[in-house]
Amino acid sequence: MRKIHLFNPGSETAVLFNKAHYTPPANVAQMRRDLACLPLAYADPNDYVLGASDADLAFAATLPDQQESFAKVVTALPENESAEAEPWGISPDSPDLFRHLLAPKDAARLTMPVWKPEFRQLISRETAAECLRLLNLPSKPLLPRFMQSVPDLIDFIQNSRTTFVLKEPFSSSGRGLLWLNDGVVSAIDRKWIEGAMKRQGQLSIEKALDKQLDFAMEFSSDGEGHVRFLGLSLFDTASKGAYSGNVLASQETLEQRIVALSGREAFETVKKELNRVLEHLIGPVYRGILGVDMMIYRDEKFGCLIHPCLEINLRHTMGTTALALYERHIHPSSEGFFTVSFEKQSGEALRKHQKMLSDFPLLIREGRIQSGYLSLCPATSGTHYRAFLLVK
Repeated sequence: MRKIHLFNPGSETAVLFNKAHYTPPANVAQMRRDLACLPLAYADPNDYVLGASDADLAFAATLPDQQESFAKVVTALPENESAEAEPWGISPDSPDLFRHLLAPKDAARLTMPVWKPEFRQLISRETAAECLRLLNLPSKPLLPRFMQSVPDLIDFIQNSRTTFVLKEPFSSSGRGLLWLNDGVVSAIDRKWIEGAMKRQGQLSIEKALDKQLDFAMEFSSDGEGHVRFLGLSLFDTASKGAYSGNVLASQETLEQRIVALSGREAFETVKKELNRVLEHLIGPVYRGILGVDMMIYRDEKFGCLIHPCLEINLRHTMGTTALALYERHIHPSSEGFFTVSFEKQSGEALRKHQKMLSDFPLLIREGRIQSGYLSLCPATSGTHYRAFLLVK
């Protein structure tokens, strides 16, 4: 059955509130509108992508000559067709999102995603901590500590006098993080902690590491106990951990960059062990795409080591998006970067889009992008978020 894809970032927060009807914050709603076409990057050519406006329909017609390899953007399900609803991330409100965007007669012909109560725990950072605990590895970082009391948490930080990262259990992509240096908790930090604790009920705390490289392993789970490795993704983050973009390169190239730091044996051991633990924790329950964020960090005693499970994303990810982009659309002689950016000022995203169209014209070779700029979503005067790739 064909799928109809919907981009719904921020699904982890919808999971936190556990409601069938959920209204996201304004910035998340803006991202959903601006980047509604993003599933074009990974959807199968015979699938549909649910656009948010007529601008999305018009944008699809501007894709390059190989556009037959892209899915079709729709704002309504074609007459007499049925499809499987495929959100970016599963959440209790997933069916409601499709019903809100489609006419009732169209929504009635969809096979809706089924939310299972077990998913809530799996999507929490507690599952990533449990995965880390279960991994049988020669060396691994200390487990995150989950705390429910603001005074106890602050006392622990101040008494330890080290650099910590606090994380909201239901957050992702570098959001919901607070870095605290040398045990110092400012008034602003305390306000963040109190607000996050009130929303989430607890926070995880872990020692900050000397990061050398961000990467992820991407998987697919069949819901029957089998988890299949899909590939690697290598990404960049800002200084405080927020996602900034993915490298577009061959799997061989990405693996070489990782192994050059970690060593071959450590890499293969982590990959094998992670697959085993995921089949135990997630495989019997969840069907769909998932990604595990990792890093290579420098240890004073042992050199470069792999952190094998920073977070588990039970959803499509920017890593799987980059993986599909490279495999389907990038010429093997080229490399590039896939980016999601934000511009606060109205009109600035459109201005930058137009400049990049002029500065980096698209060059197609053998049906694939050899160089240049390609926007993956329409850019208008009202756009604030962009998703694009730049190939060289």
